Amino acid sequence: MKKHCNLFEQDNRTEAGTQGLREKLIGLGEVSIQKSYYPELQRRLKELEKFKAILNQSNDLIFFMKVPDMTIEDVNEFACHFLGYTRDEFIQLPINEFAGTHVSKWIEQAIDKIFNNTLDNNDEYRITLLTALTDKQQKKHPVEIKLKLVEWEDTYYIIAVARDISKHIEAEIKIRKLNVELERKVRQRTAQLEAANKELEAFSYSVSHDLRAPLRTINGFSQAIYEDYSDVVDDEGKDYLGRIMKATQHMGNLIDNLLLLSRSTRIDMKYEVIDLSKLVTKSFKRFQDAMHRDDKLQINVAEDIYCNGDFQLLKIAIDNLVENALKYSQDKPISIIEFGTVIKNDTTIYYIKDNGVGFNMKYYDRLFTPFQRLHKDNEFQGTGIGLATVRRIIVRHGGNIWAESNVGAGTTFYFTLDHYLDDDVCKGEEDGL
Repeated sequence: MKKHCNLFEQDNRTEAGTQGLREKLIGLGEVSIQKSYYPELQRRLKELEKFKAILNQSNDLIFFMKVPDMTIEDVNEFACHFLGYTRDEFIQLPINEFAGTHVSKWIEQAIDKIFNNTLDNNDEYRITLLTALTDKQQKKHPVEIKLKLVEWEDTYYIIAVARDISKHIEAEIKIRKLNVELERKVRQRTAQLEAANKELEAFSYSVSHDLRAPLRTINGFSQAIYEDYSDVVDDEGKDYLGRIMKATQHMGNLIDNLLLLSRSTRIDMKYEVIDLSKLVTKSFKRFQDAMHRDDKLQINVAEDIYCNGDFQLLKIAIDNLVENALKYSQDKPISIIEFGTVIKNDTTIYYIKDNGVGFNMKYYDRLFTPFQRLHKDNEFQGTGIGLATVRRIIVRHGGNIWAESNVGAGTTFYFTLDHYLDDDVCKGEEDGL
């Protein structure tokens, strides 16, 4: 009996030992498995933490919603801060509490497609909406929201990324208001300019008719007295009459130049290809004959210089520049005048250069101002309107004009025209002369 009991106890010990060994082996297996998966689990955990940190640094509102119950699974910190809810409150919050009807409608359409098996490619199922989100204080915030439907482990989710566009909308409203105000000012300014143009036309008519008549009368009677009563009028009287006739002639020239200045502003421009070389050459010949400058002249005009502009206006501008070059170099032993072009920064710059008396550049700001002259009348006659007219014409062509000068060493006038053509393109075309 004792022998059997010992055998029974021995069997029990054997069975207990086997069970313990089995448990130890299972435990060792589990530890081995944990050790083999632990690095991968750690890596994924770090990636998740990094991804969450990136989301929380975003200045966009980011939501993760589960389909079809549309519960919020997670939300980033900026969304909580922007709308005033905690993360736990968001998880318990229905979408309709803070999202607009556009968002809910799109989500419903997405859910219908899922359950009706009509969603061919969920990766492409996305949309951008302009809507408003309501914060905890029931204040609405305009946002641009991007919604995308994704599938992960047989479960559909919607990722919503919303961006605050309130500043953008405020800027658009401000721009619209500024545009309305600008249009109002443009209409007002246009009306003022039209009224000023009508007044200018009336003034031009008055100048050309009403002022010329008394000038002709004064000059006519002065000349009659000078010729018919020369034996009665003494030398001093003749001197006075000569001054009167000279003054009326100057006044007539001033009226002509005023009308020319007015015309340069009001005339309708007609663009055509113009041979500036021929225009300058003919202008020199015309003034050379009028000023009886048959000798002491060296004129160099570059050939085949073309531009695109209004012929009548550019003729007025060229005539003024040519007359100045001839007038202010007339006391030189030989007048040397040059017309040509230079290219700078892909822009054609035209110039007329003389070796005349020049002027002091410290008075440059007066050069293109009407009625401002840099020389006295007893030195060089003029009205002080010519260069102002030239500047208006050049500006009307979209260009600019400037000058460089040294006293006693001459002056160079430079100008640009917005509408110009290359010489090769313009050769052989009509120049309008």
